[in-house]
Amino acid sequence: GVIVNIQNEQELAVAVKEITESVKKYDKEAQIDGFLVEEMVKQEGVEFFIGVKEDPQFGAIIVCGLGGIFIEVFKDVSLRKAPVSKEDAIEMLMELKGYAVLQGVRGKGRHDIQALARAIEKISHFAANQNGRLKEMDINPLIVLEEGEGVLALDGVIVWDEKIDHLIESL
Repeated sequence: GVIVNIQNEQELAVAVKEITESVKKYDKEAQIDGFLVEEMVKQEGVEFFIGVKEDPQFGAIIVCGLGGIFIEVFKDVSLRKAPVSKEDAIEMLMELKGYAVLQGVRGKGRHDIQALARAIEKISHFAANQNGRLKEMDINPLIVLEEGEGVLALDGVIVWDEKIDHLIESL
């Protein structure tokens, strides 16, 4: 369901047709509610991830580390109980072995550690304010651009606690 490098409306129309045909071939009864068209990110940066998991005893726990395949390979993560301050987020980053990559290695410049710390802080506050409704959340990859350029979330998912949603709907 993903087609990249679409350059114009004609290519978009072809892509929509291809995806529709592919979905219908997989499941003839499938209902397509729409398509998400996003800008193709061409900027280079460090792949990072930010995740949240609701723990029944401690509440929202925020975790971060190098993203993409690196999370699976290195398992280099830092975690805290949400919410965290920007200073706490910077401490989390400094705990990572991969922190050196953010600082710049082999002639590459520094990446936007401040923007990444702000993202961790804001996501942690969002998670803490959900009062248990948020089961888990994952942003991976989050591209950390060069210093002063910010961060870009390329993919993410939120899983809500359905039991709580049903309670809210019944009110």
